[in-house]
Amino acid sequence: MAKPNLAKFRRISNVENTGQLIISSFFSKNTKPKELPFAELCGSVPDELEVDSNLPSPAKRQKCCDDSDVVPVQEIAGSISARTLEKIKKFSAYHDVNEQLECVDISRTKVIESRKRKKEINLFGAWDSKQDSSVLSDKGECSTLSPSKNPTKTTDCSVSSSNSIVKYTPLEQQVLELKRQHHGMILMIQTAYKYMFFGEDAEIASRVLNIMISQNHNFLTAVIPTVRLHVHIRRLVEEGYKVGVVNQTETTAVKAAGENKNAPFTRELAHVYTKATLIGDDVDPLSQEGEFIQGGTVASYIMCIAESAETVSNSQQKSTHLAVVAFDPSTGETVYDAFEDGPCREELEQHLEHLDPAEILAPHSLSQETERLVKCSHARVERLEDDLYNFTNALVQVASFFSGHGDSESNSPKFQAMTDLPPLTVVCFSVLIHHLKQFGLEQALRADGLRSFASDSRYLQMDASVLRNLEVFRSIVGSHKGSLFWALDHTRTKFGSRLLHEWLSHPLRDLTILQSRQEAISELLHSESPVVHQLQELLDGIPDIDRGLTTCIHQRCGPSSLYAVLQTLGKLQTDLQSLSALAEQDLQSSLLQDLIKNTVQLLSNIQPFLQNLNPMAARNGDKTKLLHDYSAFPAVTKRLEQISAVTRQLQDLKPGITRTLGLFRFDYVTVSGQEFLIEIKQNQKKSIPSSWRKISETKQVVRYRSPEVDTCVKELNRLREHLVVDCHAAWLSFVTEFNAHYFAHKKAIKNIAILDVLFSLVEVAKQESYCKPTLVDMEETVINIEKGRHPVIPLLFSADDQFVANDTELKSSEECCMILSGPNMGGKSCYIRQVALIAVMAHIGSYVPAKSATISILDSVFVRMGARDELLQGRSTLMLELTEASVILRKATFRSLVLLDELGRGTSSCDGTSIAIATLYHLLTQVQCLTLFVTHYPAVMELEHQYVGRARNYHMAFLVHDKEDESPEELTFLYEVTSGSAGRSYGLNVARLANLPPLILQSASKKAVMLESWANSKCFTRQHFQRLWQSNDLKGSLEALGRTKCD
Repeated sequence: MAKPNLAKFRRISNVENTGQLIISSFFSKNTKPKELPFAELCGSVPDELEVDSNLPSPAKRQKCCDDSDVVPVQEIAGSISARTLEKIKKFSAYHDVNEQLECVDISRTKVIESRKRKKEINLFGAWDSKQDSSVLSDKGECSTLSPSKNPTKTTDCSVSSSNSIVKYTPLEQQVLELKRQHHGMILMIQTAYKYMFFGEDAEIASRVLNIMISQNHNFLTAVIPTVRLHVHIRRLVEEGYKVGVVNQTETTAVKAAGENKNAPFTRELAHVYTKATLIGDDVDPLSQEGEFIQGGTVASYIMCIAESAETVSNSQQKSTHLAVVAFDPSTGETVYDAFEDGPCREELEQHLEHLDPAEILAPHSLSQETERLVKCSHARVERLEDDLYNFTNALVQVASFFSGHGDSESNSPKFQAMTDLPPLTVVCFSVLIHHLKQFGLEQALRADGLRSFASDSRYLQMDASVLRNLEVFRSIVGSHKGSLFWALDHTRTKFGSRLLHEWLSHPLRDLTILQSRQEAISELLHSESPVVHQLQELLDGIPDIDRGLTTCIHQRCGPSSLYAVLQTLGKLQTDLQSLSALAEQDLQSSLLQDLIKNTVQLLSNIQPFLQNLNPMAARNGDKTKLLHDYSAFPAVTKRLEQISAVTRQLQDLKPGITRTLGLFRFDYVTVSGQEFLIEIKQNQKKSIPSSWRKISETKQVVRYRSPEVDTCVKELNRLREHLVVDCHAAWLSFVTEFNAHYFAHKKAIKNIAILDVLFSLVEVAKQESYCKPTLVDMEETVINIEKGRHPVIPLLFSADDQFVANDTELKSSEECCMILSGPNMGGKSCYIRQVALIAVMAHIGSYVPAKSATISILDSVFVRMGARDELLQGRSTLMLELTEASVILRKATFRSLVLLDELGRGTSSCDGTSIAIATLYHLLTQVQCLTLFVTHYPAVMELEHQYVGRARNYHMAFLVHDKEDESPEELTFLYEVTSGSAGRSYGLNVARLANLPPLILQSASKKAVMLESWANSKCFTRQHFQRLWQSNDLKGSLEALGRTKCD
């Protein structure tokens, strides 16, 4: 077909819903559409409006332009998707486009008049390929499925003399209304035994879920079965989408008995899911083994961030006040903090690194520094209106929310503590409450479950760079294997693993608690009591009931989930109660005794709930038979009586049916779910009254229902449907009664988690050459480690490899600084890491890999190590290096442990040396903290002579194998810390190991010898001139200098 000479249309920013109606119908049909004039596809828009104000800048439509500003349709079509172009081709195959264009040319005057009235026309406004039907990350893209406010409205284009009516089915009208009410998410709409996607939602589902898409009336649709709902929701939210589940709220029997029997089933939005809100039986059912499918070892926080308005409005102000509140919907854990942050936002980065949120709630207005950090996180970011961050409204909402809970009355101390929080923290709580109410997850947010992020007096402070450089949770390659958490995690439960993660992210400074943990680990390690073995067996096979309890409080649990939780808690209570007497006799640790005794008391109310549940009905999900005793629910008992009455009435009809059929005995039959059928043989059907209704028929028999039986069966089905509703209400009441003990049960699970973590640390202590460290809390800061080893690297070695142990002696009043030098790849970084990791392990109560260890209670650990950049945040390698050093110099105290690895290497030798010397000088004279300083600069090593007794040089031992040719020397690394400084770094040995070409190695070796000779000559001359200046015999010194130079 020849290319038509298309008329010119202006690019527009929006299309009125009427225009979208025709375009959506036009671009969605795969069959031959109705023949419409081409200009009828044009719609009009209101002046200066946009399709959706929430669309990001790249996806927003351009503003209206003048009549003279026209753009060819070819230019507009150049930006549309390949899918849309394919639809245009199909359209062209069925229509004579030239005829449509003639219609457009004839009616051009009318089109211009229509343009003047509405300013713009957009042919593709509602179907821009860049638009998505749900929120992806922080982009705020919203669906444009609904093409018309009134779907059945007749569209009368000014170009055509004919009228075009696009009719929607009742279901489609319902879908359009649902999309209008709940824009910004993918809707999964229940229709009988399946869930359907419509329009752009169907296109996204087809692409992400790899399912088939088809045309159904006016919209593209995709279908998934109900049993696969939780699987597909998980896949969609993992891609960053926001998903809404729309369920039917009516049943067939109830609708048949109602007045709106001819209307479609009523449907309402039941659940909304994002990456952090995957809870409930839709996405978290129990497998056959009783394990929760979801139940990761790391919490999935929703973090709200609030920033002081002065910082946002004043771009020159670099420091700011920030507040964060993080809530894990799956466990109910809530963490909050307010702090002042510097220009690099290191405090905010620390919070993001520790909590690792799955979602971040942030206002549209943030300072540039904060915005960069938020965008660089891996979390899904949801932008909220700035009006929600108003303190006055926030205080009212927080006060009304927490005073409404029975556990937090307005005059309670915990509620008063809530209102005494900093204003930004109150704002974060308000925004979080507003957000959680959209998902129905606000019930677990309670004042009793709040905790501060980290108090300076209670926890060992470690910022994001420490967690990263020490590989606490992830190795340097980003994997779980090879991290400290991986080495220590021998837990048997998922909630125990999460508690170990919390202990490692916030090591304690409380000496009493740490010593009680050490005593418990020591007893579990050495005790021969059968109680220890029975406690260990008790932990095996426990599902993630911590998240199960939170699912119950959100009332998103099914009968099988609740029964699994109750059964597990009941078994724990029974087993621990049987062990409590023996444990009190055999165990000496007060911590272990308290854990067992308190857990039994906290779970004492489980048995009544468990005894009232019918196990078979709970496993099958049958709520009508779920409880043994329904006496507390009169609506259910009344409905059961009505059902019994109708059933008796059906039985009373049997004698009359028997007489009518002329039989001696008769009984109803049930076939394919059809109850109360009257079955007779084919040769007897002539005796059937004409008023009887035939239900089914085979070659042998015919099945009927009499009018009386039919009426009773309909009434019975109606009553059964109402019984389901009444039993569901009784079920919710039962769950609410169980949730009244939520915090008691959570504390019990916390005790089981502590027990699990202690047994995990026992497994660590069983490894070779581990010892119980001696923790001291005194004026002097001490780290004394004998034959210490790295806790992770030996686990990655084969059985034949051996790790070289090293000693460490640091004392704040004496030698507090180790200046470590040595050849590249000699093990310097590994050594200083091992010292810090041993200190961290001691602060969680664990045994440590050493022959013996004495460690003071530290207040913080700081690490500056490695070379990397953060280009997205505008920081080069040197900038990042010095920024981290600046944080250390500003925050370190005399009770800190500081690790500095090759500070100053990102710039020239002179600058780098001066920075390193000045930094170490400040740490030695002003801070006086325990310091491990790795360097290759000889000038830094000279500080040992300036601060005798305070700083001392060490190096990693090695052997040099001289070679006869000019190639670089070969080294054998001994990995042993030895006194004294290393004269060279032997970087050419690393070049040889990296397989640089031999010619380059020989050339580099010659250059190295020449440069070293020149440097030694300058050093020698300088030293002699210093002696000459101080000498009284000037002539003798000059002669000696000359003889030396000649030699």
